[in-house]
Amino acid sequence: MRDWENNGRDSDRGRQSINAERKRAQEIAEERRKWLAGEKYVYDAPRKQGSFTPADRERPIAPTVGKAEQKQNRSPAKGRKKKSKKNSVDYRSNDERRRDYAAGARKKRRRSVIRALIFTVVIAACVLVALSLTVLFKIETISVSGDTRYTAEEVIEASGVKNGDNLWRTTSQNVTDKLSAALPYVGFAKIVRSVPSSVEIVITETVPVYSIEKNNKYILIDENNKILETQAAKAGDTVLLKGVEPLEAKAGELLNVKVSEKYETAKEIINEAAASGLKLTEVNVTDLNLLTAVYSGKLRLEFGSKSDLADKMKMAEEVITKLEKENNKQQGVINLKSVTKAFFKEEPLNPTSAPKNNGKNNKKTESGKSNKSTA
Repeated sequence: MRDWENNGRDSDRGRQSINAERKRAQEIAEERRKWLAGEKYVYDAPRKQGSFTPADRERPIAPTVGKAEQKQNRSPAKGRKKKSKKNSVDYRSNDERRRDYAAGARKKRRRSVIRALIFTVVIAACVLVALSLTVLFKIETISVSGDTRYTAEEVIEASGVKNGDNLWRTTSQNVTDKLSAALPYVGFAKIVRSVPSSVEIVITETVPVYSIEKNNKYILIDENNKILETQAAKAGDTVLLKGVEPLEAKAGELLNVKVSEKYETAKEIINEAAASGLKLTEVNVTDLNLLTAVYSGKLRLEFGSKSDLADKMKMAEEVITKLEKENNKQQGVINLKSVTKAFFKEEPLNPTSAPKNNGKNNKKTESGKSNKSTA
């Protein structure tokens, strides 16, 4: 045999022996681990009690399956491979094991400290909130500000805010509800707190926008349909609603009417006029097919029905602009029943009088005799 062939065989034999020794070492380590864990060889009952016979002594030790092996045999969750630490051989030295154990202990201590801190902060916050809502922050000073017709004493008494109440339990919404019912002209109340014991009630008043005449007195209503007064001597700067019949009216409550369609139609006419820059002083919705309105107490607008109301209001705006350029004090009636043309008739106007509706007047308006027509 040649020398180079001998050398090759020796090197192969050396590699095989190293692999065999490594494999044998791994098997021994695995057997030792199982023996230490008690997974494979355990004493049976007679041997544990010490009452076994010579026959039992010869009997082989029965293998059992421990809890660790049962967990290992369970099928892992779908899509995840469960790594078993039992199957891997630990080649770490004692120093490495001690270092890893110390690092794990430090992590556990750190987590325990963090949990304790979080728990302490939560408990402290709960205690602080409870004290703030019960024992601390008692109201000692109450003041009133804002433009209002009511005195500070009336506002404080109606608000229900008293000395000794908790500062944080007094809310703007609760105070607004109480004041709005007791003092109708209060539109909104804002609570301004000053820690530790002062409260300021800032009043914003509402104003009347609509009025309804009843028994020679006026019911005043704001834009949110709240009744402000029921026995007012004057209507003031409001739009007088004719044809709207209120039911039981009480200051501080919302308006209830007999026919809601008439009230909604009146508000629609007022809104359309405001969008066109026209300020109305009166709206008559007694007959929904003969709707009228009065502009600035001098010009009566006759719409007929409320169909094409926006277009009719635009025509009214054009006619009023032309008439005011000619003579600002001119009085009369603007017929807007036709969507294509508007007709003006000059005549003295009584804003509180009901509109005339007869055949002769309509024919005169259409023919244009003694009337001015505006496209």
